[in-house]
Amino acid sequence: MDSTLFVPILISVLQANGPAPLEPHQAENIYSCPKFTIPVDGCTIVESDISGVPDKLENWFFDIVNEVAEEYTDECNTHDRNYWTLGKSRDSSDQQLRADFKEEATESWLEKLGPEWTLVKKAWEVMAGVPDDAYYFPRQQDAYNTYTGIGKKVKANQCFETAADLPIDASLLNVAKATFRSITSREPTSYEEFDMVELYNSRDGGNLSNFRIAVDAYATSKINVSGPEAKVVVTKDVGIDQSSITFSVPQYSADGQKLETYVRAFGKGSKTGSLTLSFKEKYDYTYTISGLVVVTDENGNSDFKKFETQLKVNGWCSNREGVACY
Repeated sequence: MDSTLFVPILISVLQANGPAPLEPHQAENIYSCPKFTIPVDGCTIVESDISGVPDKLENWFFDIVNEVAEEYTDECNTHDRNYWTLGKSRDSSDQQLRADFKEEATESWLEKLGPEWTLVKKAWEVMAGVPDDAYYFPRQQDAYNTYTGIGKKVKANQCFETAADLPIDASLLNVAKATFRSITSREPTSYEEFDMVELYNSRDGGNLSNFRIAVDAYATSKINVSGPEAKVVVTKDVGIDQSSITFSVPQYSADGQKLETYVRAFGKGSKTGSLTLSFKEKYDYTYTISGLVVVTDENGNSDFKKFETQLKVNGWCSNREGVACY
């Protein structure tokens, strides 16, 4: 029988005066960041204050929305999530919605010959005429507030999440990392990535010019600041009667600075930067092992990295539950 078992692994910096290590299930609860769930509500629009839209068209629009909105729920929810993606422009979000609408409205030859696309396109035009302040900018600000709130917890080591795990436009994060790398000649730490993305102004509407200037100044201040790179090497040893997996943290960063690490999993701890887990099963099992590595260099600067890997353990008796096993 193949099954999946999630194994929480906590790999953290050993603090000389820190609290005693937590049991895995406790650590999992404490070190998980608040879940960022984007609110979506299908195809809706503000009915009042639609400037420049004749009353007749406005009334028609809401009649159409009520009649066909359910067919376009997925497309509208994607549009909601795009507005909540920090740094994603309104234009790119709206144009994606238009393309999605058209695909849905003309997915069959019968619909292509009918009026649905014409009607839905008019509905999209009404939506596109709503001012930025009515919906787009407030959602971008909501995203920014949620992002910075999680960032504060991460930088205080209250939980661990990377910037890329949150709804942030890839171009924004790429500009931050590329600018930082070009000035400091090293990769930014996960903590520094949070610092940089927080420099983005939610009212820039996806324009990264001001953001690039702010990141340039931030990176310049980090030229002479060390930054270790968290890494983990995974080694698997799969056998018939027993299998094992080893997580090793390289003891030196790219610039030769010694790293301080601490590894803990399944209630076991290691101060050597290496931990081996062994498994012996009656039936075949596939373990999905997720974890986190945090390293600190000799100057007290830290970096962390999340990882996930799988280990298939070969059962010593049978590969199917229910088959006689002696």
